[in-house]
Amino acid sequence: MESTPSELKALKRQIAAAAAREGLSYAKIARICGVHSSQVSRICRGEFRRISQNVLQVCSALGLSGPFATPDMQSDRGWRQVEASARRLWEASDRDSDRVSRLLEVIGTFRSKP
Repeated sequence: MESTPSELKALKRQIAAAAAREGLSYAKIARICGVHSSQVSRICRGEFRRISQNVLQVCSALGLSGPFATPDMQSDRGWRQVEASARRLWEASDRDSDRVSRLLEVIGTFRSKP
C-alpha cells in the first residue's frame, strides 16, 4: 500500500505507542498475528518503507484498526480494556479461539435481552 512519508511516520509512531501500551513481547505479537517475530521486531521499531500485509497484521494484533488507528478507539479506555482482556483470553490456539467465541456468544445474549 502506497503512503506518503508523513503517513508512514505517523503509523510508525502509532505502532511503537501501541506496542509499549500493550506490553506484549515481540514473540507474543508474532503468535497473535502469525508474522515471524523478527519481522514483528523490525515493524515495531519502525523499520519499514511501505504498509505491507505483515505491517497490517501487526497493526491488527496491537489493536490498531486498519493501517491507522482511529483516535476515538485509542483514547477510549473501555475499548482498550476489552481488547486487553480479549488478548489475555486468546493465545492464537484453537482452544483459545473457542473460549473467545463462547464469550462473544454470551455477550450477545446480554445485548439481546430487553
